[in-house]
Formats: sequence, C-alpha cells, structure tokens
Amino acid sequence: MIADSFYRLGQYIARSLPLDKAYSFSRQVALVRYYVTPRTKKIVGKNLRTVLQSKRETFDQKKIAKLTREVYKNFGKYLVEFFRFTNIDEEFIKKKVKIVGLEHLDDCLKLGRGAISLSAHLGNWELGAAILPALGYKLEVIRLKHRATAVNNFFDKKRKARGVKSINTGMGIKMCFNTLKNNHILATVGDKNYSRHGKQGEKIRFFGKIAEMPRGAAYFSYRMNTPIIPTFMIRQPDNTFIFTLEKAIMPDISNEQGDEIKKLLRKCLMVIENYIGRHKTQWLMYHKVWND
Repeated sequence: MIADSFYRLGQYIARSLPLDKAYSFSRQVALVRYYVTPRTKKIVGKNLRTVLQSKRETFDQKKIAKLTREVYKNFGKYLVEFFRFTNIDEEFIKKKVKIVGLEHLDDCLKLGRGAISLSAHLGNWELGAAILPALGYKLEVIRLKHRATAVNNFFDKKRKARGVKSINTGMGIKMCFNTLKNNHILATVGDKNYSRHGKQGEKIRFFGKIAEMPRGAAYFSYRMNTPIIPTFMIRQPDNTFIFTLEKAIMPDISNEQGDEIKKLLRKCLMVIENYIGRHKTQWLMYHKVWND
C-alpha cells in the first residue's frame, strides 16, 4: 500500500510540473535517496565497479560515488518519464526519439515466427517498449511480478495505455509461445535473473564474473527458431533518446538445445555488455548481479 501510494504521488507531481521542473525535482529526490539508502548505494557501486574492472578503466572510490549518484539521478528521470508519458504517438517520437535499425525487426517478422526484443535495465526500457506499439507493432512484455498487487496493477495499467501487454515471469510460458506463433514481438530484459531459486537462470560470465542470467530469450529463440533483436533506448544529454534495434541474433536449431541456449545467451550478453559499458550511469540496476 505504501509503495502504491508513493508511485501515485510521484505520478501526480510528474504530471503537475513542466517537464524541466519535474526533472529538477526528481534530481533532488534522487540525491536524498542516495544518502538515505546506504545498502542500495553500496550494491549500485559494486555493480559499477565490476563493469569498470572488466573494461580495465581506472577508478577510485570518489569516481564510484560520482557514478552512483548519476545512476540515482537517471533513475529519477526514468520515473518522471514513466509517470508522465502515457500517450506515445508519432508526434512524441518525432520530437523525442531517433530510431535506428527498424529494418532489422521488419526482416525478422517477414519470417513469420515473431521476434524477441531483448533489452536491459538501461536508459528507459519501459519507454522503449512503448515505441513499437505506437508504430503499429504488436508487443507483449515479460515482467517481474511485484509483491504488492496494487503496484502490479499500477504499472500494468500504464503499460496497457501504451499498447503494451504484460506477461508474468515464469507463469506465462504458453502466452510467450503464443505471442511468437502470432508473429508478434516478445520483449524482455536480459541483465538480471529474477526467477525464484535460480529457475530459468544460467550461470555464465557477465563482465568477466560468473552471474546467474535469465535464459528465457535464448530458450524461446531456440524452441521457436525465432530471432533475437537486442534493443536499447539510450538517453542523450538533452533528454531525447536514440532507440536502436541491433542486427538479429539467429538460433541454430540443428545444435543440441542446452549448448545452443548457452551460445545464444553469450552472444546476447556481449551486446548488453557493450551498451552498459558505454552508458554506465544509465544502467539502473539496484540489485546484486554477482555473488561475491
């Protein structure tokens, strides 16, 4: 109930203020949250440290703290946009979004087996998911079920208003297959395994360290012979976005299922690592990715 009230209050403020004022307000709230959530701040810092180490970039504690604050600020902007931009239309896209690589998606859908849009908790992935329905594509997104029903309903209502249908993680496997059979787009994120007790996860290297990563995209790709399209909505300095659809990653269904799923997962993670590495402060990951 408290979380639901927080989101509704946030939505009210984000919609009441002009956009630049809403961004400014979110920045102040983000800084307060940075100082009052030491445990979460530590997790974000550790995640960033692993990324920097993998990229062999030099850093000290001061740099980690600065990058962590920027993550918090970008998360505030992400929420403002999620609360505020209910109606995503061609005019919004024209003003706010540059689209790159849409032809890759069209080529995949011509095969008639749907497409899997794989993203990460990077930039504004929720806004990215709303772009394709606004352009006339059919899309369903796999989402983590929140413990509070009211929060689930709040987010699902916002997604539905943008033409995005939600499928619960772990519980909607048949719905996922049907999405692809209907030649629609199945969207999911691939940078953190949220399933219980490690189910649907695969131990694999991510930024040089072993992590439990979700295998759903690779599994559905193999089972349905469906291409995976890495898709990212990256914020620019002026708070516009570049929405990029990368070249498709195709499964080889002649290989043994377990081996091919690992190969697909590795290929996907390489793309995700590249994007996170170039946009570290837009990786809004507040959970532990690696076990020490």
